[in-house]
Amino acid sequence: MNNAHVYLRRACGAVLGAVLLLCACAEQAPATLPVKNGEAVQADPPGSGSYTITAPAADTPALASSNFVSLYLDEKTMNILVRGSFGEDGASTLWSPLGLLPTSPAKGAAAAEITAVLNGSRVTLNTQDHSVSYGRATHESIKNGVRVVYNIFPNKTAAAKKTLEGNDIGFSLSMNYTLESGNLRVTADWASLTENPNAYIESVRVMERFGALNKPTATDFILLPDGSGALLYPAVAGGTAAEGSELRFPVYGEDVPVQQPSGTASVGAFGAKQGQAAFVAVIEQGAPAATVVARQSIPGEHLQAAVYAEFLITPTLLPGDIGAMEQDGGIRAAKGYAPADGEPGICLRYRFLFGDNANESTMANAIREELIGINLLSSTKTVDHPEGALPLSLTLYGEMGYPATTYDDARGILDSLERAGVAALNLRYNSAFSDDTSKPLQTEKLAPLRSLGGKDAFEALQEDCADRSYDLFPNVQLLALGKLSKKYGARNILGGVKEINSIPFRSVQTVPAALDALLKRVSKYGTAGIALGDIGQLLFSDYAGGGTARAQAARQIAQTLPPISAQWRVMLSGGYFHVVRTADVILDLPLSPLLSTEDTGRYRAFPLLPILLHGSADYAGKALNAQQDPEEAFLRSVAYGACPAIEWYANADPGERGKTENKFLLYTLQQQDAAMRYYERANQLLGDLRGVRILRHTKLTGIAGDTRGVTATEYANGVVIYVNYNETAIKTKEGMTITARSAQRAFA
Repeated sequence: MNNAHVYLRRACGAVLGAVLLLCACAEQAPATLPVKNGEAVQADPPGSGSYTITAPAADTPALASSNFVSLYLDEKTMNILVRGSFGEDGASTLWSPLGLLPTSPAKGAAAAEITAVLNGSRVTLNTQDHSVSYGRATHESIKNGVRVVYNIFPNKTAAAKKTLEGNDIGFSLSMNYTLESGNLRVTADWASLTENPNAYIESVRVMERFGALNKPTATDFILLPDGSGALLYPAVAGGTAAEGSELRFPVYGEDVPVQQPSGTASVGAFGAKQGQAAFVAVIEQGAPAATVVARQSIPGEHLQAAVYAEFLITPTLLPGDIGAMEQDGGIRAAKGYAPADGEPGICLRYRFLFGDNANESTMANAIREELIGINLLSSTKTVDHPEGALPLSLTLYGEMGYPATTYDDARGILDSLERAGVAALNLRYNSAFSDDTSKPLQTEKLAPLRSLGGKDAFEALQEDCADRSYDLFPNVQLLALGKLSKKYGARNILGGVKEINSIPFRSVQTVPAALDALLKRVSKYGTAGIALGDIGQLLFSDYAGGGTARAQAARQIAQTLPPISAQWRVMLSGGYFHVVRTADVILDLPLSPLLSTEDTGRYRAFPLLPILLHGSADYAGKALNAQQDPEEAFLRSVAYGACPAIEWYANADPGERGKTENKFLLYTLQQQDAAMRYYERANQLLGDLRGVRILRHTKLTGIAGDTRGVTATEYANGVVIYVNYNETAIKTKEGMTITARSAQRAFA
């Protein structure tokens, strides 16, 4: 499911609480570039470069060495090599952008590859075939590493020119490779070598075959940021992730509306493990423009699978592209990505693990440490009352064109939950201040609604929450405009209105004033928390006025949230990692892969996000009572250390009562009983683990009778939560019996 679908389902309470301030930097540029059709540019085909790479001899001096890892440069191919040494027997592993095969890699292997738009046509060029083979790559030593500058040309004729003129075509891709504290840091910057406006870089792919799996076994895998996280085992046949297909995971989604992605990530990280060696990579710079790509097989090569990052530099619509039918035969391009002053264009951090540490859980914890290192996660932030009761996550819906849940209704629900034993509650109140979500109120007019009981009833609800130590998070909308406005509306790449389900978005140029008005309005009601849902699951460029790119928007959001979190507890939805650092509560966190929810053996779920987040914020998945199989969803929630989540209406629209979804979500005593059963079970298992890190999550294997899976989640204090998804009781190898469809707590 992509972000557009998430927004549609949550439109009644969607929130985007962020300041997208405009900055006077290189990104402040005209929304569209002057691109014209022209004579087709002939590019040399791949395969003309020098590919054979030789492992460095034992006495070859390294450019840098750290923590049993060494960095080398092969000057013939202008590609780096990374050697990791481990074990008493002197075992080692070599990684290279060319894949380091025993035979020459197939055509196209390179340190980096670009897609360029040349006179209105897309052309693929790479550093090996279109720079090194022309003798146009140079290198120089830098501290702890090397800088390689690849001057890239479409063909030999262009590369042979000693003097470039305005209409010539050439690009410079400068890549720094440094090794420090055992981590390989790779940066890339790009520029045009001429002033030709009809030749530019659309996208860059970095180190596609670095760490690619060579003849993988059944235990070798690729770690992907699909939803909560996923493991792909290329050597295992079958499954819904079709063998041979390319899997794509936009890190922070794609600009909306767009073609549906195959899966959606929320963190810019990935990794791969083969044998006794593994690596993880974290995108330090450029995540808003990045897509993590997994190639499940590469035809004609010994490399069966690879994972890498691709960066969209210049969003472009050419005739024939999806979304381009509104054009009148022309080309539309927009400046979509530019780094802030003093920052590299692209930066990835690679970390290497060996021996017993080359496993999925240690890889996930290594990603967590790297995210702390680049300030996307905090090393000190913990949940409030870490050893207290587990909070129940409750979403109520207010004004839905009819009073679905009045403020007095909400008070009655809270009263019954307290009597039933709910000790802690995170209450998201959707549409509490909005009378019609298809025409949301302007932030300047937000106030408790008369239809729900008015100001006095809302204040009574607030007081009830405070008396019970429940946290109330009114949900408000910031980016959705009440009506189409040329002055205030955001624009897409074609110059049209940026919208979802006919709801136009606010131009980022107007967001600062809107947010200021929002804070002034909501602060009058003194709630302890505020829900800013959409910023955790929605990010887009705005081509109105001077234009605001996704990277700029993400940076400004991250810079703006700390002052908000100083005033309120902040609730987010979705979990995009440029904003989670300041989140106290995260709802709608994916607790399964979005690409494939079936555990096929080839593609299975893995709790990457929970391992990264547990202990620093409370989080919950989608509402249990809105799932097709609530019990299965509950078991997954417990296995992933999440708070149980439910959502209710107190009243259903008389004209809608025959519909299943309203019957299902309508608050009844039966619904309360079901919610309490989930809450009591989760609180018994997880209540004292809220502030404890998850160390390991493993799927137990070789158990008699296991057809659906048994997992073990181990916490830093030694507690292990076993979950049995089977319809029958399972006895583990250690002799523990776990009853059917249940979770059990033990110690390691």
